[in-house]
Amino acid sequence: MPRRRRVGTGAPTIAEVAARAGVSTQTVSRAIRSRSRISVETRERVLNLVREMGYLPNRNAQSLASTKSNLVGLITHALANIGPTQTLVQLEEAAKARGFNVIVTDIDENPHSIRAAFDQLCAYRVLGIQVNFPLRIDFGVFRDLGRRVPVVLHDVRVGPEVASVVFRHAKGAQLLTEHLLGLGHRRLAYLGGPKTWIAEHERRQSWLRVLRRARLKPGPVFHGDWGAATAYAQAKELLRRHRGAFSAVVAGSDLMAVGLLRALNEAGIAVPAEVSVGSFGDFPFAGLLTPSLTTVRQDFAQVGRLGFACLLSALENPGSPLQQLDLEPALQIRESTAPAADRGSEG
Repeated sequence: MPRRRRVGTGAPTIAEVAARAGVSTQTVSRAIRSRSRISVETRERVLNLVREMGYLPNRNAQSLASTKSNLVGLITHALANIGPTQTLVQLEEAAKARGFNVIVTDIDENPHSIRAAFDQLCAYRVLGIQVNFPLRIDFGVFRDLGRRVPVVLHDVRVGPEVASVVFRHAKGAQLLTEHLLGLGHRRLAYLGGPKTWIAEHERRQSWLRVLRRARLKPGPVFHGDWGAATAYAQAKELLRRHRGAFSAVVAGSDLMAVGLLRALNEAGIAVPAEVSVGSFGDFPFAGLLTPSLTTVRQDFAQVGRLGFACLLSALENPGSPLQQLDLEPALQIRESTAPAADRGSEG
């Protein structure tokens, strides 16, 4: 595993750096500012500790070193979730293979945190920054920020000025919904992820478009947090209020499908004989469930690898058009979907 640094509120102080180095805080400051009143040996020792400890100097300070770094940055969100973590791991592996280290900052849902995180990473003289921030905000700010260092956006495209790797969430939802309609389902419920996420918004809008084209009314809609526990609670409420009103459910993630399957099983509803279930992700456990899960494959690992490839291309070919990559979804059809028991009924 390559060396990973996280930056944020727990960063060390200049006094802690000085204590580790056995020098005064003034000496640390002089070393950072490359002043000549300290020895070369002391300066190198201090700067090595600055980097090792992740100390961030005042943004008005001079750069930490005059030499070119081997660092790339990642601004991400919700690392507790499987997808962002898989993306991070593959980004780090791709970076390691080319001799780079990755600095990670996991920010909260406040969009203003992005600019602060960008400034923090630039203080480390990163060569470029990946942005895997999945919430629905105005990403136009990166047209300006991208002039400072190369930027690669995940799941968002703002124009040719910024490289991007975008998964086609709407196409994935279309494939899954059309699959269920092809099996004769005409009453589809929806158990989605957080409304604030880009992926959720695009999937739900696509689900609605497919139903409108088929002249069908959308079934009941509930939202969770991508996790199994919340999905289980929401699924129980779905069954309490709408049992019998749907023959298939589109779940926002494989984990949400796990919670849904548990609720259906407890209610004595057979899958797929009575209700079909489809989801998104195709995580490794999806094919091992009983029944195995029909799901739209989303290759988070590929996002990490291709994101680094886009960044490397921008670094090695300055002035060339920035890459804009689309990742195509693939529907994995398994046991959790089957022809509707009431096939042909419009409900």
